[in-house]
Amino acid sequence: MGLFYAYAKDVCQGSMCCYTIVFASCSVADEWWRAVSNSSTRYARSIQRITPHFYDYNSSIADIARTILEVDVATTFRGKIIFSGVGVETLSIIPLQDYVEPVSGHWFYIRSKASPRECWFMTPDGQVRASPHDASRFCISLKDAASVKGETKVMIATDDIGIVSSAFSNPIAKTSEGFLHDGVHGRAGGILKFGDFNGGFERRTKGICAVAGTGERWELLSDL
Repeated sequence: MGLFYAYAKDVCQGSMCCYTIVFASCSVADEWWRAVSNSSTRYARSIQRITPHFYDYNSSIADIARTILEVDVATTFRGKIIFSGVGVETLSIIPLQDYVEPVSGHWFYIRSKASPRECWFMTPDGQVRASPHDASRFCISLKDAASVKGETKVMIATDDIGIVSSAFSNPIAKTSEGFLHDGVHGRAGGILKFGDFNGGFERRTKGICAVAGTGERWELLSDL
């Protein structure tokens, strides 16, 4: 994952004060936003995430750049985020970024980063396989959505998630061997983390299998 960029605009100062924000990755951006929005501080009241690439904040309440300096907000992200303050007339153009916001409850296609022709496919008998010819849509949701503040609940690596395919109403579960299967057929369970899409699943002959960090990376797509 490469650097991820966003703008922040001060609604109090208007065009007089803006920031270009550089995150170490898109995951860092989402995790920082979770820390800020769940902090129950004045920063949570000041800052709004309009889109993944655009924030606004009210400097009369709190300055967005100070989030990484406040112990009860997001100091763990110091060294992973750069805030560059400028006026709007000297604002640099951030690079075009291909990014799908991982919002809880949305439907996604799941594609291999290593083999982009292969996507998750739910077979008629409830197995989750990687296929170069077929692709299924999956609804990915937070298990404990109430613990995340705000209307738009963006998922991060540590979240427990549920995955449901468009073909079955039962959440996907892990079999005793670790393979992903429709919950009824799977007869097992197991916790699935959002971070599992980054090394927690691998392609095998029998289907997609959950592994302990030795798998491959998968990306979420809103369409193909």
